[in-house]
Amino acid sequence: MTPLAHARDALARGEAGEAYTHLLTAWRATRATDYAEVIHALRDRFPLLPVFGGANAFKRWKKLEAEQDPLDIPRQLLFLIRDLRQKVWRDALVELSKRPADPVLARGIAVWLRRLPWRAPAALDLYRTACELVAAGGVPSDVPHLEQALTNIATISNPKMRETVAELLHATILEVARERPAPDPTGLEAVRTALAQYDQRTTDREARTSKLLDAVYANSDDDGPRLVLADHLSEVGDPRGELIALQCQTAPLTAKQQARVRHLVDEYGKAWFDELGDAAIMKDGLAFERGFVAKVRVRLGGKQRTIGNRIWSTVREADLGAGSFADELLDPICKSLRVLTGVNGAALDLMLRHRRALPLEVIGLDYGGDDRFSGLAELGRAILPNLRELHARTPHALAPLRAALEALPPLDRLHVEEQPGPWRDLLGPHLRELVGRDFPFVFTLTRDDPTTLHLSFGDHGWERLAQIIELPGIRKILLHAEPTTCEKCLRKHLTALELSNRFGCAVELV
Repeated sequence: MTPLAHARDALARGEAGEAYTHLLTAWRATRATDYAEVIHALRDRFPLLPVFGGANAFKRWKKLEAEQDPLDIPRQLLFLIRDLRQKVWRDALVELSKRPADPVLARGIAVWLRRLPWRAPAALDLYRTACELVAAGGVPSDVPHLEQALTNIATISNPKMRETVAELLHATILEVARERPAPDPTGLEAVRTALAQYDQRTTDREARTSKLLDAVYANSDDDGPRLVLADHLSEVGDPRGELIALQCQTAPLTAKQQARVRHLVDEYGKAWFDELGDAAIMKDGLAFERGFVAKVRVRLGGKQRTIGNRIWSTVREADLGAGSFADELLDPICKSLRVLTGVNGAALDLMLRHRRALPLEVIGLDYGGDDRFSGLAELGRAILPNLRELHARTPHALAPLRAALEALPPLDRLHVEEQPGPWRDLLGPHLRELVGRDFPFVFTLTRDDPTTLHLSFGDHGWERLAQIIELPGIRKILLHAEPTTCEKCLRKHLTALELSNRFGCAVELV
């Protein structure tokens, strides 16, 4: 069978990636223009994989280049575009030149050349190599990009360099403008027919998926629609079907199944929500329940907004990244949201402007400044009727915090990141439990018995028991301590009687 026949059969089986490889083989043997255009058409049907931010774009590119995946060329170029240093591109173009000719690579570079990104004469070798890559894989439809580069040639101030780059572009245009007829038009037409049929099946599959998703979102508490969706996704080769099936099974997951869930989320989690934009959901902190996103860390802002997207409707816990907007998470679509942390002043202002009761049960402030507590007091129980728990990093003063507690519904728990002594008298009708974290200890005081301190810590806690500030009025300490494995801690391990003598109150080991 010819490569075109293989491509046709692969499309009939739904194996678009395999068809792409066969089409590249056919094109490289003939340089036929029509073959290249079908390759471009097929590549447009594949999603662009995420391009992660950060300072190591070139390192990420090198890792992708080592895999030599022709379908990943557009993403590779996006990584390179993030670093315009001549050294980076010199190394990159040398590596790309080792690849077989590729029409998608040629078009990507032609598009990039429109900007004439380098102006110094030392960059002439970059233009020369880039034009060679375009000439090797380009087709007539790439000519407008090169002509745009010629239009911008005046932006190069050095006359000699401007002339040389113009000559390179003219020669490249002459090469890529040549039409190369297809040696097997019948086989090509069969591929086009198979591609049209593939598109129809894809459309039908997406319509079926959308309909099943509608059923899931309309009956979010019912596993039945989720399992129907899981069967459908598994049939079409979408790994999310496996995740849904695993997380909806009634039997507890085995260790192997738990590892498989982690792998699926790590590998595909962000890609399943590409409509939210790559920056919206951070990979760390992403968790799924019953196959749908339940916990996220987000970085919301910028031009691309996703307010009202139904994907947010299953999110139960969310953490706002520094400086994030909260519009998406405060939209009525977020009917499942119960825990919101990293709450900043902008989020509190937005809650106040909305004047709508929110289902939040836990709020974590980005820091414990007095203005945050004043903002909570303004919201009160009308906007936060279900609030049961508040996390405040470092309260600065008692009065604003007390005012917030009085304005909110009675809280089950208040967390402060320090020893709870100064805040103990907050316990009362508006607060049932006070938790203070002062590494490596966690202190807990309850309204029912404010004279008994629950003290918890793990390894290395014994070593630092002397740091505990004596709390006036404490009659008993219940010590919840994990068995220590640290030799240094073991040497300082005190008995309950010794601890009682040290703290001047009864100490019981729980």
